[in-house]
Amino acid sequence: MAMAWDRLMENDIVPNAPPPLPRPRHALVFAPHPDDEILGCGGTLHLWAQSGVPIRVVIVTDGARCLDGPETVVSVRREESRAAARVIGYGEPEFWDFPDRDLRYGEGLVRRLLEKIQECEAHWILAPALSERHPDHQVVGLAAAEAVRRLQGERELVFYEVSAPLQPNLFIDITTVEEIKGQAMACFTSQEALQPYSQRMQGLNRYRAYSLGSACRAAEAFYRIHASALGNGLKAVPRTWQEWRAAASGAVEAEDIPLVSVIVRSMGRPTLPEALQSLADQTYPNIQLIVVNAKGGRHSPPYPLRPHWEWALVEKGEPLSRSRAANLGLQHARGRWVLFLDDDDVLLPDHIHRLAQALMDNPSFLAAYSGVRVVDGSEVFLFDYDQPYCFERLLAANYIPNLAVLFERRLVTEHGCGFDETLPVLEDWDFLLQLARHTAFAYVPGVSAVYRYGLGQSGLSRGRQEALYQEYRRVVMEKWLGRLGLEVVDRALDMLACDLEMMRREMKVVRSELDESRRQLKETRREMSEAAARYEELLAQERSERAKREAVIAQLNARAANLERDLEDLRNRSAPLEARLRSIESSRIWKATSPVRMGVHKIKKLLGRV
Repeated sequence: MAMAWDRLMENDIVPNAPPPLPRPRHALVFAPHPDDEILGCGGTLHLWAQSGVPIRVVIVTDGARCLDGPETVVSVRREESRAAARVIGYGEPEFWDFPDRDLRYGEGLVRRLLEKIQECEAHWILAPALSERHPDHQVVGLAAAEAVRRLQGERELVFYEVSAPLQPNLFIDITTVEEIKGQAMACFTSQEALQPYSQRMQGLNRYRAYSLGSACRAAEAFYRIHASALGNGLKAVPRTWQEWRAAASGAVEAEDIPLVSVIVRSMGRPTLPEALQSLADQTYPNIQLIVVNAKGGRHSPPYPLRPHWEWALVEKGEPLSRSRAANLGLQHARGRWVLFLDDDDVLLPDHIHRLAQALMDNPSFLAAYSGVRVVDGSEVFLFDYDQPYCFERLLAANYIPNLAVLFERRLVTEHGCGFDETLPVLEDWDFLLQLARHTAFAYVPGVSAVYRYGLGQSGLSRGRQEALYQEYRRVVMEKWLGRLGLEVVDRALDMLACDLEMMRREMKVVRSELDESRRQLKETRREMSEAAARYEELLAQERSERAKREAVIAQLNARAANLERDLEDLRNRSAPLEARLRSIESSRIWKATSPVRMGVHKIKKLLGRV
């Protein structure tokens, strides 16, 4: 049995938006009477006709029983269907003339529909839904379903609505063609004389636009089912809103979401709000919260809470042992199932839902448990309790924390299970053993709760009170030895010995892996040391080369500075000479002797040739 939800989202019930217009390769419509093809799917047919989808329409009965004078009526209604077909845009309907209101399901009708589907190579077969009021509509829908079931293949059976709304899984937006559909419906004047069918259908189409947004003014509703889903007939198709809701995993009655009583034994720790918040975050909705004041004195009301929860703060005005607080909580529990949560632990959001689902799926089990992560007070991971169920292993040592277990309350009310108030520790272990005498535990793999080791006082947090733990471990073992007999306890001890031997083997493997890891670490460290030494050597060389380069640069800078000084000295010495030269060149003597200098130049040039 599937776990049910109290709430379904809108899209789980009906589509929130129309899809793009489906375009079947070939559409075949079976209409029980002339006009049903237009009333049920006329808008969709026009959209298909506009997009080029081949359409065939079969009118199954003669429609003669609506008025007196059947022969005249048959002829009139045929002409009305032909006129409507021209408005919508498909060819002339085919008339089979079965007697109106006398149509019955049988092999002959199924074979007739089957052959027509094959002849048309129809991809989508449209027929009235089985929820229709008219008996002829029901028969056509049933026969069409059987024909499609037999043929299988890539075919879709698509139910439409006329005389009664169906539960749809497909909407076609006909806003743009609503007027055309109205014109087609107006062709059936004989039927409009009986009652305003067009107004009725317009109202239904307008209503179908309700969930599709403001842009949609009118829509046609269908229930679409693939041929492969008809292997067992229509039994899998929801017929009522209860079946539809159940198919969508929605609760139909209170028993679908049993009450879960969660008992919190509170010492008023600062972690209590976190524990309760983890409970408020549960995806499972139906929870009774019972906070037992185990510290004594004044206790603040539980917080945070969901507004719809039933809750109670149970107090005795004095400190309570863990066992007494647990029993007091059980006395106030009303749920079908019970779970314990200490005020220093937390549940993951799906914890209760996973356990409840396991018990719903496995009704022979009266208890279920999941994995629990163990962390220290600083939230550092230590290990996981997440092992399959075994009674002998549980008898040897508790490996199931109390918050892991959801159990039927009748184990307490009918079978007398309860907490031993003489045990200051290990009371949870003893209680689980009591439960285990009446039921096996359904194991739900995977961690869905967190247990904080060392903060509480349960038997699992035994590190700070090892002597007390060992003392009462003997008490519990002696108690169960007397109840179960030596053979069962011996098997449990054998299993414990096997577990210890397996642990030794695993430890040996772990030690070997650890030794190998250490060797690899040592080798890695040696390689890193060598690499560091090489790096230091290269770094020293680089530093030496850099010092040399810096010395050469310093020498070059010094020489450049000397050259700059020499150049400046030359500039200073050449300045008077240049001034004197310019003075000579500008003198009269220099200009007067210019011909002499030119003659001397020519003589030198001639002598040079000789």
